Order: sequence, then C-alpha cells, then structure tokens
Amino acid sequence: MSSSHAQLAVAVACAIAVLAPGVAGVPTESSEPRYGPQDLFGSLARGWGFTNGGETKPGPPITVSRFESVTLVLRSSDGLPHTWALDLNMNGNNDGPPENESVPFSSPTTGLVFTFVATAPPGVYQYICGIHGTTMSGSFTILAGNAPPTASLTIPDGIVQNRWTGGSSHRLAWTMNDPDGLPSQLAVWLNFTSSASSGPISPPLFGATFFDWTLPMIDATDVTVHIDVADPPGATGTDAELVPTIDSTPPAVMSTVPQDGVRGVDPAADVVITFGEAIATLGPGTVTFNPPAGGLSPSWNPAGTVLTVGHAPLQRAMVYTVTVSDFRDASDPGNPMSPFPFSFTTANDAPTIALTQPTAASRWSGGSTHDLQWTATDTEDPAGALTVWVNYSATGGAPFSPIPGLQGVPGDTTTFPWGVPTDTTGTAVLRFTAEDTMGEAGTLLSAAFAIDSTAPTATSIPAQGAANVVLNANVVVTFSERMNAAATGVAAVVSLFDVDRGAWSPMTLSWDGAERVLTGNPLADLSPTTHYRLFVNGSALDASDPGNPMGGAYNADFNTSATADLEPPVIVHTPPNNHIPVGDPSPITITAIVTDAGSGVAFVWINYTDVDGAVHNVTMTLTTGDTYGFEIPDPERTGTITYFLYAKDGVGNGRRTANVTLTVHADEPPPSDDATVLIAAGILLIVAGIAAAAFLLWRRKKPEPPPAPPTS
Repeated sequence: MSSSHAQLAVAVACAIAVLAPGVAGVPTESSEPRYGPQDLFGSLARGWGFTNGGETKPGPPITVSRFESVTLVLRSSDGLPHTWALDLNMNGNNDGPPENESVPFSSPTTGLVFTFVATAPPGVYQYICGIHGTTMSGSFTILAGNAPPTASLTIPDGIVQNRWTGGSSHRLAWTMNDPDGLPSQLAVWLNFTSSASSGPISPPLFGATFFDWTLPMIDATDVTVHIDVADPPGATGTDAELVPTIDSTPPAVMSTVPQDGVRGVDPAADVVITFGEAIATLGPGTVTFNPPAGGLSPSWNPAGTVLTVGHAPLQRAMVYTVTVSDFRDASDPGNPMSPFPFSFTTANDAPTIALTQPTAASRWSGGSTHDLQWTATDTEDPAGALTVWVNYSATGGAPFSPIPGLQGVPGDTTTFPWGVPTDTTGTAVLRFTAEDTMGEAGTLLSAAFAIDSTAPTATSIPAQGAANVVLNANVVVTFSERMNAAATGVAAVVSLFDVDRGAWSPMTLSWDGAERVLTGNPLADLSPTTHYRLFVNGSALDASDPGNPMGGAYNADFNTSATADLEPPVIVHTPPNNHIPVGDPSPITITAIVTDAGSGVAFVWINYTDVDGAVHNVTMTLTTGDTYGFEIPDPERTGTITYFLYAKDGVGNGRRTANVTLTVHADEPPPSDDATVLIAAGILLIVAGIAAAAFLLWRRKKPEPPPAPPTS
C-alpha cells in the first residue's frame, strides 16, 4: 500500500470512529458544523448587538466556516421593523440570492429564527439591515470549510409504491457527491424504520452506490429506507424514501362460492374464490376441478382479490373437488400460498309428480273409497328407485296426517284405494312427496277438493201446516246443500199427494243453477180448500261422490185456499240522490220495500249497468221486515249508472220498475237550499262587520272635545 493510500484509509477509519459511536451503522448528528442559535438585537440608533442595550456601530463581528449552517434569533430592541441581510458585494444593499435576507422583524421579545448555509467563498463581508442599509452594519467573515456530501436514493425512489416480499432480496441504489472530495471516499450507512421493526440494512460501506438487501420477515406498510453518507473530515449528508410495504404473509382463501360441503349447486354457476389480500393476477396459480371441468375462464376483480372461474356446465349429481394452489400475493416477487381444496355437490333434478285424482272438481263422500292416481318421474333415477309419501289435510295446510299404506312406497306405485275420512270440508288437500336416490325431493300439493260427510236436509214452501195456499202455487223444496240432481229430481223421490181424494198430483220438476232448489210445478191448479201432502224420500242424495242420502224422509202437509194468486209483488222504491261524486269512498245504497199478499215474495233482483257499460244482475238481500237492499260499488270515473228492480212471487208472477239513471260527476255536489241560506247569512255578517269597522274608523278621525277644566 502506498503512503497516500494508507493516509486515506486511516482518515476514513477515523471518520467512521468519530461519526458512528452510538447506534451501529448510523452517523452521529453532532458532526454537522453549525453556528448558533445566536441572539442578535437591532436598533436604528445603536446598531447591532448580542444583547438588548448592548448594540454598537458597527455591530459585533460574526465569523463562520464555509458551508456552516448559521442560525440567528433576531429581535428589534427599538420596536422598528428591520431585516438581517448578508451583503457579499459590499454595495450596501441586499441583491437577492446568494445574499441571504430574513423577513422583517419588529418585536423586542419574540425572536425570529433565521437559518441559512454560508456558501460564499472564504472572505470578509458585511451584514446590514435590509431596510436601513449600512446605518446598521457589522462584519461577516467566512473561513475556509468542508462542504457536506449529498446522497439521493434512486431505489426506492418514494414515487413508485413498492410492495416487496419479506425474505426476498432487493437492490437499493443511490447517487452521492462531495463538493470538495471524491464520492469513492464517502462512507455509507443504510438503515430502515417501520412500525413493525427498525434496524441496520448493511455494514458500513465505502464508495458504494448499491446494495442487495435481504428483507426482514415483517408485515408493515410504512417501511422507510434511510441513507447517511460522511466525508473523511466528518461532514454528512442524508436521504430517506418509502418502500413502503414489506409483506411476509402468504395469501389465504377467505371464502368460496359454493361453500365447502354445499349440496344442490347449479351446474352452470361460476366458482368464486375470495383471497385475503391482492394477488399477482398475471403470476402463477392454478384452479383445478376433480373430476375435470371444461371451458375454464378465470377473471379477476379490479382489486385482484376475487377470482371468478367460469366453466362449461358440470355433471349433475356429482361431487366436485376444487383445488386452489400456486398463487402468489401482489408483493415482489410474492409469497406463495398453500394449496386450498374445497368440495361441493352439483344439483340433480328433483322428482316430479303428476296427479290425476283427486281434482279441484272432486267432491267425495266421507267414508267412501276412491282411487288416488298419480305418476312420479325423475331425470336421473327410474321411477322404481324413487320413494313416495302421501299425506292428508282437511284445512288446506299444516298439520298433515299420514295416509296409512302410502308412507315410503316405491315410486312406480300409481294407484291407491283411499278410504276417505269422514270430514266435511271444501279445502281438503293431499301432499305428495317423492325422493330420489340423491336425497333430492319433489313435492306436489293437490288442488283443494271437497269431502262431504253430512247428510242433506230439506225445507219447503208451502211449509208444514201452511194454510190458504193459492191454487196456482208451485211446490219449492230447498236443500241444505248441492244435490245429485239426476238421483233426486224424480217423481219417485219428490211427489205431491191429494189427501182428500187419495190421488197423486203429477208435477214437472226443475232445479235452480246451484242444484239446491227443486221446484215442482203441478200440471193443473190445485183443488180449492183441499188437504195436500208433499213427500221427499230419504233416498235423496247430495252431490258428493257417491252421495250422502238424507236418511229420513221429509213431509209437509198444507191446505189450499179457494182462489189463485194472479197479482205480482208490489215494489216501493225511492232512488238515491242523482248527484254522485266520483271517488266517493261510500257505495251507492239502493233499498226497496217489496210485498206480496198472495204466494209471498220469492226473489228480488237489481239489474244495473255501470259507468263502463258492464251489466250486472244481482239478487238483493232482505235486511229488515219487507226491505231489500244492495250497494252499488263507488264508481272510479265519471259517467252514468242505470238500473231497474225486479221482483217475483212464489207462483212466478213478476214485476219490474222503470229505469233509473244516476249521473257521476267530477265536482262536489251543489249546495242545498239550507246551505245557500247559510252562505247568504255569512255574506251579510261579513258586510255588517265591514260597516262596523268603517264606523269605528270614522269615529276615530272625529276631533275629541277639550277636557273639562279641573275643579278647585
């Protein structure tokens, strides 16, 4: 080694020993040359001084080294505004950089801290007040000094937001310079800080401009790299930049769709995998299906945390295992994940059931036997591999009762003779359930059907013991329910007997639309003042299948009058108010008093045409006494409503009223006469009030008489 090289090595070693006595790898802050902080007071009359009242002209000399950091604490002892300025060209003015100048200060107590670096060449200069010139001046001497070195990190640069993988190696790079020395003579220290950990990056380096750093195994998002450089005399420079993230945790799958162990997955549904952090979407990684799936098409969300895998439709009723592996997180070069498997079962088609019996039209007699008829089918399994259960409810819903003999029967069973329960209901339902070999179940609820276990009863007009029955009267039998018309409406079941003459009276029999009311029309008028007996045989059947008989016969004895009934009913009706406001929530009430002195009132109808032109023919309801009523719904728009009433007596005599027209208006109804009187009275009161107010105003304007003189 040459003597010059030996001297350089000794100088660098001494610099390291001086600059790094405290923390390993970090130069001490005290090595940077500084002047101050130095108090300096200014006064226009007295000049400058280091103490208040100690000002002189010229001011106290200030001597610093070149490149030294100078800090002055400036105060105005006379309260006038001053600035401290460096006059390098000695012209009595501050000409701007590199002639440093403070901002104005005027407080004698609150100091202005002014710091700058003395960069001018060595020499004797002056300092002045930038406001008052050389009337306030002093000498400023710059001695020869050592310029501090500079360093600038290029990797990391604080601009590119790096995400580095813990434990991996990354190159740190920098540039450095020494104004009065060679970069190769500079000593370099590298350190890092973060909320997770801090420490040295490398041993001291000499003249190096890069270093390959093996990152610590930490997780932090605020990692900063620090570089410090020192020249042989001991001046230092520094820089720091953010990485900012070191990630040492492998990525993990947080959730999947479908979830692990789920059954019944749609074979065409995408598989969605959610990771706990961003993934290197262009890096390695595989998603495999077992058994294999075709047409895989992966896509990522913008954040790189959710992977959606499309695929060709999977096989039905199949267990699939999906394995997610080899993915790395978005750090550089990335933490590899551990393989993550999950499984699911694709859906199979549930069995289907087609029902033939019962139907919505079924009305079965309680206690009878009827065949239930159905078929069960399945896409994956033959009918014989299915299992079927059938349950019954009388209410149309839960609870259901199991039907004995139809619990877990093979799916190829299609007919079963069912002993119908002895219920009376119109909401009976059957619930069919078929299950395939994969446990997938299909359910069918039958339409509501009727079960009738109640024997019908009968009443009649004329009733038992009726007297003065008109000679042209019909015999009307009303049953408690719908009847088997073909079995009941025959002479063998319903007949009329002339007791006085011991002869049968032939009749024609006819049903109403509901098959509950049977009318017997004698072929000839009844004999006057004669005893008749109406017979209804106990074999009359209701409309259920096969039918409930009445069981006991029904008889009604009555006596005829001497005359026939030829007069129709009498209708007394007063139409409602013709002015109907549209949108009125109240319906339009129609009432009528209907009477018949002969065979009595049989039916009363209202026939009305609404504002839309639809025709309605509705039976009116007997409310009290002889009054019948009906409510026409409130119209939703303007127009007219027309109607008439029709009444019919027991022997068929009928009468109808004339047409009535109601007008539906959009406005409010006009006021009644009483309302008009009230309005007029209100107007008169208003006029009277105005007149009274005018009178009071007139009185207020009249001059008041002078007050009476005081009495002594």
